[in-house]
Amino acid sequence: MFTTRLRSRARQRAVATPPGHRRARSRADAAFSLMEVVISFTLLMLIVLPMSYLLGTVLQQTGDARASVAAGLIAEQQLEQAHSVLSAAMTAGAASACTPVGGTSPDLPCTIPQGAETVQGFTYHIALYFQWTSISGSADVCTSGQVPQVVLAQVTVSWGPTLRSVSQSSVINLPYIAVNPIDGFLAVQVNNAAGSGTQGVLVTATSTSPSFTGAGYTDSHGCAFLTVPAASPGYTVSLSPPSAAGGAVYVDQTNNPAPSLSNEAVSTQGITSVSFRYDKAATIDMTYPSLTGVADGVVCPTANFCVASGQQQLTTASGNNQTNGAATAQILESTDGSGWATVTVPGLARLLDVSCPSNSQCEGVGTQIGGGAMAFGVSISGGTWTITPQALPAGVAVSELSSVACPDTDQCYAVGYGVTANVRAGVMLAFNGNAWSTVPTSGVALIGSVACPSKTTCLITANDLTTPVPIPELFSFATGSNTFSLVPLTPAPATLDALTCGTRTAGLCVVTGTASGTAAAWLSPDGGTTWTPVGGLPAGASTLGAPVCTSATSCVVPDNAPASSTGKILDLAATTSGSTTTWTATAATLPAGTDAVPSLSCPTATQCTAAAQTGSAPTQGTILASTDGGATWTATSLPGPTTAYLSGADCTPTFCAAAGEGPGGDALFGSSGSSWQSDTVPAPPAGVTGLLGAGWSGTVGNTNFSPFPFDEITPAGSAPVGPSSSNPSALTPLFPFVSGYSVWPGGCPADTSSPTAVAVSPGGTATATVVLAPVSLTVVDASGQPVPGATLVATEADTSATCPANKTEAYALPTTASDGLSRAGFTFGTYSLAVTNPLDGKTTTVTLVVTASGVTVGSAGYPSADSAAVAVQ
Repeated sequence: MFTTRLRSRARQRAVATPPGHRRARSRADAAFSLMEVVISFTLLMLIVLPMSYLLGTVLQQTGDARASVAAGLIAEQQLEQAHSVLSAAMTAGAASACTPVGGTSPDLPCTIPQGAETVQGFTYHIALYFQWTSISGSADVCTSGQVPQVVLAQVTVSWGPTLRSVSQSSVINLPYIAVNPIDGFLAVQVNNAAGSGTQGVLVTATSTSPSFTGAGYTDSHGCAFLTVPAASPGYTVSLSPPSAAGGAVYVDQTNNPAPSLSNEAVSTQGITSVSFRYDKAATIDMTYPSLTGVADGVVCPTANFCVASGQQQLTTASGNNQTNGAATAQILESTDGSGWATVTVPGLARLLDVSCPSNSQCEGVGTQIGGGAMAFGVSISGGTWTITPQALPAGVAVSELSSVACPDTDQCYAVGYGVTANVRAGVMLAFNGNAWSTVPTSGVALIGSVACPSKTTCLITANDLTTPVPIPELFSFATGSNTFSLVPLTPAPATLDALTCGTRTAGLCVVTGTASGTAAAWLSPDGGTTWTPVGGLPAGASTLGAPVCTSATSCVVPDNAPASSTGKILDLAATTSGSTTTWTATAATLPAGTDAVPSLSCPTATQCTAAAQTGSAPTQGTILASTDGGATWTATSLPGPTTAYLSGADCTPTFCAAAGEGPGGDALFGSSGSSWQSDTVPAPPAGVTGLLGAGWSGTVGNTNFSPFPFDEITPAGSAPVGPSSSNPSALTPLFPFVSGYSVWPGGCPADTSSPTAVAVSPGGTATATVVLAPVSLTVVDASGQPVPGATLVATEADTSATCPANKTEAYALPTTASDGLSRAGFTFGTYSLAVTNPLDGKTTTVTLVVTASGVTVGSAGYPSADSAAVAVQ
């Protein structure tokens, strides 16, 4: 109506306009015309757009309906194929997205993508989802107790940019169902060390009657459920590592890398359950402590430094037997008792003695690598040793220099022995500050030690080997004339051991030994001219060490008795009556349980320090202190881990030092007052280790093992790991028990008193430093003289109820050096020790018992700090 009226008015205005005249349009007319256009277009859109939207919606709904119908048809087709898809994945080991990491068989529930299909321009993405419907409430087929028969299969088909989807589901039978009515089932459960399922393990079942081989892979629960023909006696079920393990070794809890179980019978339609513990193998690097590097103890030869010494080993020539490498000397020097530095003397096998006539100059003697004697000079500046090897006189056979004494900076004397045509002869050398020369020793057979109370007089101990029974002798040596005078001793000595002069008073000398089957000591107040025997030695005294005199009338001497006796410190006191002076020994008051006293030192007239062993097996290294010149003593425990034994202690006026062996190897201690601290032991040079075990076997213990709760992983004599390794045994493969392992060298529990506990992890490597007992053996002949080059083989036979019967292992020790010494770290136990004398080829066999407290050779016992004597024919 509004449009009609507008047009009528326009016609009326047209009639009113005269002919020939053009009527001008008004602005109102123009605006009115534009409004007509806008309004008309708006009305048009209001009508057209809803109609278009309605049409589009109808078309879209029609397409979605077609897509949904197509998706439903695709889903139905996929459900029909679901059984074959799952069957292929589960029975043929086909890899799929359903396969968990580490395995090649699917774990339920899971989803398997099936690719895409294009129908009438629509691309459809398809995925199959499988889930157990019910297995008696258990997700693990092997532990359900039922044959799993039903799986819920669901197919999802999605399409379009918004991933519209259609899902359909169905219940399908599993391929586990026996096709043949006489078939049965093997439910193989494989768990790891933590008790969880080990995934992806290949399980193979083999039967000879009937002939059949079946295989399957464990799922994430560690289960492989195999359909097999019924068989009796049954199947051999074996395991192989997961293919995803990358070649890693797997073992069962008996450390078997190829575990299997036999005679697993399967009945018709029955389920036979088989279980394994199976996991990635662990490794334990069994390392030996660096032993005997400070076994010779500590001496403080000047007022400002101390030296700890012993032996290490050049490992480059060790081969399969770690102890057959060449022995090399270890010398550690300290100027404060807390920090230690390594002193290198090229070619030195063992430092036997050092004498320092001043705080800046010393002379050292010992044996060299490969045999023979060695002498060297030492210049000391700022605590640093400058070593100068010194040539020995030409044309003189010198097998060993065992003792040196320097009464002045340009005057030293060294003694030892030489061997010519298998005949021993005493050797004495003199040093004038520039060179060594030979001192004629006519009438002196075999020299043991030397001490010089003055520049004009020295004393030497010797043995006369010309008699059927060697006779110990004491000689006085006049330095100006190079003449020897025999010194008579009363009572006549059976042996002469330690000789000292001038520890507190220059002219006071003491020599110890034995007489009439018991300990004996003699003293000289005038530099060796006259000698007085010490009376009152306790009946228990047997092996006296080096005496220390605190004044002209008082000395102390350690009684380093065998472990079967009580160690003592003897207080020697002089009593003068008229013109007669007598010396009497009394036992010092010691802490209860003192077992042995390897050494003592008195830096002042009243202050004394001693290294001792206290307690029962295993003994504890302890420092004894005295403030009254050695009459009474108190014990001071050392810090740090338990010390197996102390080899020695000594003091300067300002600090003290001690050395020994702990469970982890060499141990050093220092004190600048009343308290002691544990010091860091410097690492040996490259290619050098401690005197290690003699090719020991390596054993691990765990209560899960049967019938014995341990397993010897590495047999005796196994090659070390690497050509020059201090880690001779890599114990592997090992089941990674959560409880870990105890580790020790040797093949039976009796070989250790304190196994090393170590934790392990699947596929990991752990390190265990095992405990070895330091053993020092000195081979001597019938005359009591050292036998160089002797070979020693220790054989252990353990037939106890705690070890497999007829278990026999043999270990070779280092051949003896020129001083007859052979050292090694040893396992505890009882051995048959065969010692062969290279001079005549004869072999002597004795019983060797190694315990935490010491060593027994035959019937003679020795504390750990002592070298045990082995006499050969």
